[in-house]
Amino acid sequence: METTLPSHLFLTPLLRKILPCLTDCWLVGGFVRDSVAKFKGKEVLDVDVLCKSDERIVNCFKDLKLNFSVFRFKKNGRKITRIASSEFTVDVALVEDLESDLKERDFTVNAIAVKCSSLLTPKAVVVDLHGGLKDIENKVIRPIEGSLIKDPLRILRGIRLKVEKNFNYHESFLLNLNLVSPMLSSVPGERIKEEAFKVWSSGKFVEFLKEVLTLGIWKHTFGSECISVSPEVVSVLKDFKLSFSFLFLKENPETAFRKCISFGLGKETANSVRKVSAFVSLALRLYDLFVSGKLEKKHVFKIVKNFGEKEYLLLLAFLKFYGLKKSEEFVEFLKEKSKELITVDGEEVKRILGIDKPSPVVGRVKNVMEFLLFSEGKSCKG
Repeated sequence: METTLPSHLFLTPLLRKILPCLTDCWLVGGFVRDSVAKFKGKEVLDVDVLCKSDERIVNCFKDLKLNFSVFRFKKNGRKITRIASSEFTVDVALVEDLESDLKERDFTVNAIAVKCSSLLTPKAVVVDLHGGLKDIENKVIRPIEGSLIKDPLRILRGIRLKVEKNFNYHESFLLNLNLVSPMLSSVPGERIKEEAFKVWSSGKFVEFLKEVLTLGIWKHTFGSECISVSPEVVSVLKDFKLSFSFLFLKENPETAFRKCISFGLGKETANSVRKVSAFVSLALRLYDLFVSGKLEKKHVFKIVKNFGEKEYLLLLAFLKFYGLKKSEEFVEFLKEKSKELITVDGEEVKRILGIDKPSPVVGRVKNVMEFLLFSEGKSCKG
């Protein structure tokens, strides 16, 4: 269906500036949806456009003497040319047929196209083949037929729309959920992480995770025992990778490590999670001793020897998640005691033992010596 809407709905000052370069294109995607819904726009203009050739567009941007870079890549099988600067990102998708492209999109609210040349007039020409305008009016997330089974990640995209835009699920979304959600387990972890990062950036990460849990798709999405994330956890960690990795703390150390790697969180974060996962049971026992005033210095050696700043942050978040009132005092206590660690030189141990070559014995003796040196002194009361 073709209709018209007031052009001023879409025309930001920056879009007006670059519009001469886009006259043979169609605006699509989130920018169109948010403009129609009158959501507050991002500080940086971010638009998706469809056209048959990108050469004229790139040359036109050069003529405007704008500072930008050009990147070319494939996304969902389509060639994309990204024209980006500190002020804008324009993704140009090369397509031959508008109708075919709109049929392949995820939700009706994202399958609306605006003819760029018509934005130069008071009335913008809008193509809405799937009733997206009505769904925006009703704040409904309705998948285009067959779209979720084509790409199960779109389930998470629908959840993101709900928590970010305060939309509601259409019954067809929920009906498809039971059928398609098991397929989420075959979606590469990196893609799930990217979707989660977008939610994190919007400040709705906790709400997103609650929705995943409520819909009963946690296991399919994260493949782990549910631990979720609370506002307290986010306020402690203040970092996306650590907050995401927190979901795996109840796994055994090696599983937690593998999960972090599979979701593209990197080895540094994965190692931190592995350490905390390994010591979390011990930490809970030590916390009880700390609160009762029975914690001794020797008890905390294993933790303070293995933990750094990220590990302490994860531990603090874990304790706060379970509502332990003296979490901050306990973690600060551990961090203070870590300053009393004395590192023994491995070469000196080899000399004492009369060993020339590397040996596991050196490591064991070194560890015992460091423990004895650390444990000297008075009892450490909480």
